[in-house]
Amino acid sequence: MPLCAYRDVRMKTDDTVVENAFIREYLPTAPEGCVRVYLYGLMQCQSGTGPASLASFARTLHMEESEVEHAFSYWQKLGLLEIRKEGGFSVLYLSARNAMPVDETLYTQSSYNEHLQSIFSPRSLTAADLSTIYEWTDVFKIEQPAVILLIQYGRSKLADLEKATVSRQLRYIGKIALQWADEGIHTPEQANAWLVQQDQHAAGLTALLKHLGLHRAPTAAERKLYQSWLQQGFTPKAILLAADRTTTSRNPSLDTVGNVLLSLSSLGATSEDAIAHEQSERLCREALTALGLRQPTPNATQLHTYRAWVQQGYQHEHILLACELCNAQNHRTMRDVQDCLARWRAAGLTAGRAIRAYEASRQQDLAALSEMFRCMGLSKKPQEADLVLYQTWTQQWGLSHEVLLFASECSHGAVSPYRMCKRLIEQWHQSGVQNVAAARKAFSQQRSVPSPAKAPALQYAQRPVDSDEEHIDWF
Repeated sequence: MPLCAYRDVRMKTDDTVVENAFIREYLPTAPEGCVRVYLYGLMQCQSGTGPASLASFARTLHMEESEVEHAFSYWQKLGLLEIRKEGGFSVLYLSARNAMPVDETLYTQSSYNEHLQSIFSPRSLTAADLSTIYEWTDVFKIEQPAVILLIQYGRSKLADLEKATVSRQLRYIGKIALQWADEGIHTPEQANAWLVQQDQHAAGLTALLKHLGLHRAPTAAERKLYQSWLQQGFTPKAILLAADRTTTSRNPSLDTVGNVLLSLSSLGATSEDAIAHEQSERLCREALTALGLRQPTPNATQLHTYRAWVQQGYQHEHILLACELCNAQNHRTMRDVQDCLARWRAAGLTAGRAIRAYEASRQQDLAALSEMFRCMGLSKKPQEADLVLYQTWTQQWGLSHEVLLFASECSHGAVSPYRMCKRLIEQWHQSGVQNVAAARKAFSQQRSVPSPAKAPALQYAQRPVDSDEEHIDWF
């Protein structure tokens, strides 16, 4: 293989063709030796033959190796070729039409250039590419360490990076560089802060799409729309909160979220707190509807109560569940809902399934209490204190519902049936009664005990009341 070759092998030919761009732009001012080296190397590129080493290449031209190497360096600085030294000295020619004369000061910072080249490897940077990158510092005032961050970020956002040429990559990155210049990002510290913010925004947009049921990567148009909301003053959390209002939409999208945000913006509600406060009336209306009220428009007291629940940490879904359960039990006041929420919090319940199971068990206990009251001959409804007492009898003392029903039947007709029932149950518990048979035996023994004799002073004959005698009520 000859010393020189085209980087693009498709340019190879049997004839040596010199581009007019080389003759017109470079030949007039080039040193004579450099022209000889360039033309001979060009011939090697097009024919695929010729000396393969730098020494034999120099001997063919009757030049010193240092002169040939200097000539190649000269053309490399002008962007017409690339010198490769890995595995031996070799030269790759580029098209003269794509090369541009550049200031030689571009090559005074070799470590910076090498760093740039390593980023784009295996693609090579031309002098024109380097000139474009240097403009971001000279024109936009972006410091070189920040330029490195800029390039790395821009390349990470390019979808078809592997197929994109260096020129296309730089055009895309240049748009971001212009944005940085407009936003006053010049130092690496400012660049890092901007990059962190971009990551947060990207995470916020992804979370928003998932919230809407769209499990995919955001499009460029969606990223631009989301960015416009941020520029209006909405935070990612505020946007996510506003998206809750689109849950009733058949096909939720960023457009529907945008309509909600437009409405909120007109009301001056852009922060998370402002949006949460503004939507409390709608959520309170939902709760009142679940509670079964015919006119769910909240009044000032109901709205204040709902907001107090939210401030106490109750989730809207739990409030709705409490309203639904209270409605099913014909308890339709905010106080009923408050008691329900307080019970769940005291029991440490947060999951909907656990709450429903807890309420189902509670309703069973209330129904059992109501049955006991009917057996006592009472028409009262069980209260919370009655329920606590019943759960003590069944859960702590281990008495069956049948034993409690028998105690209720035994108390029927007493002056105070409920008090007598509680006294019987306490006595049976102390005696170790566990079933109805034992309770029946204990009750029979209690009834067989003779009543204490009346005091002599109470044993006197009472005059019967004459039906014709006028009766006077003294009290």
